[in-house]
Amino acid sequence: MVIGAASSTSVATLRGLARFLTNTLENVSSFSDANILDLVNIHYREIQSFLLSNLLNDWKENTTDGTGSGLINLVAGTSSYSLATDLMSIDKIEINYSNSTNGYEIANIIKLGSLKEDEAISNTSNYIDRFGETNVLIRSNKIVLGKVPSISVTSGIKVYYTSLITDLVEGTGSTSTPVFNASFHHILSKMASADWLASKDQQTKSQLLMKEVEVLKDALLNFYSNRDADDSIRISPVYTNFK
Repeated sequence: MVIGAASSTSVATLRGLARFLTNTLENVSSFSDANILDLVNIHYREIQSFLLSNLLNDWKENTTDGTGSGLINLVAGTSSYSLATDLMSIDKIEINYSNSTNGYEIANIIKLGSLKEDEAISNTSNYIDRFGETNVLIRSNKIVLGKVPSISVTSGIKVYYTSLITDLVEGTGSTSTPVFNASFHHILSKMASADWLASKDQQTKSQLLMKEVEVLKDALLNFYSNRDADDSIRISPVYTNFK
C-alpha cells in the first residue's frame, strides 16, 4: 500500500487503498492501475454530481467566476452564445450592454414556459426584455439574451459557474488529488473497490463497503451543508434547585 504525502491524497494513495480493500496487494495484475484509475474517476464525477444536486448547486470547488471560459464577448445584433462545454451548473450571469466599466447587470434566468405566445425566440428581436430586467434563457448549452445588444462588448458576458471536474491523473499537480475535502478522499477507493468485488461475485464484501460509502456520503454532504455557517454551538449551564 502506497501512502501519499500527509497534505494530499494522491492517485497512488487511492490505488493502494483500493488494493488493500480488495486484497490484491500481492496480485496487482488482477486489479490493474488503469482499471482502478478509471473506476476512481467515474465515482469522482458521481460525487460531484451528488453534491451539486443535494446542495442546490452551492458547491464552491472547481468554479469559474467570470474568468477564462466564463468570459464571453457580446456581438452587436446577436443574442445566442455558446457556453463552456465543461459547465455543470450556473451560479450567476452578468451582462454589460453599455461597455462601461461598471455597466454589468445581473441577468435573470427565466424558464422557457414563462414566455408569451408572441415572444418567439429570435436572433434579431427583443423577446424577453421585460420589466426593466436583463433576462436570459439557457438552452442546449447556449445562453440566449432577451435584449439583443446594439454594440459589441469585449467580455460583455460573465458566467459564474461550476465546471466538470478534471479526471485525476498520476503525478503531483492540481489534477492529481481530488478537489473536495481531503477527509473524504478515501470514499473514491471504497467505491472503486466495491465495484471490483461485485465483479468477482464477492457481493457481501461489496455491499459492506457500499454501506460505508453511504455513511461517508452523508458525512460529506453534512460537511458542505454546514461549513459556511457563522453560528457556533454554545452550551450554557442551567441552574436547577433540587430543594
